[in-house]
Amino acid sequence: MESVLANDLTTIGQSNHECCKVAVHVIKQLEEALENEINRLDETIARLCGKRDDLSQQLDKCMVALAPHRRLPADVLQYLFLICTEVIVTEDGFSWGLFFPFSSIDIPVQIILSHVCSFWRHIALSTPSLWSSLRVIDPLR
Repeated sequence: MESVLANDLTTIGQSNHECCKVAVHVIKQLEEALENEINRLDETIARLCGKRDDLSQQLDKCMVALAPHRRLPADVLQYLFLICTEVIVTEDGFSWGLFFPFSSIDIPVQIILSHVCSFWRHIALSTPSLWSSLRVIDPLR
């Protein structure tokens, strides 16, 4: 009998033959067991995806903490900030400086730099020469 059932189970859904009552019962049990296993695996996958997301967020925080710009000394950042505020005038009288194309408003570089983080704000506010060349453009012109 088991060999007949085993043979019937290997061809489930592959023929139009009607299964015997015992085979139908075994197939229904198998169907329920498979659905339970699929549900268990779905729950495991959801739990693992949540854990992966948590670990990914922790990894991102580690990468931010170890970013090279975080290791720059304050005096180097001051120097870089001053370079960012320089306006260069070319021989033909054209002047240009650092601009931020993502901004629809012409915000002074000093303001942008001072809003990156509290450390940069402290450096920007404690560098008087950074603010001596503040350019404010009238948005109505």
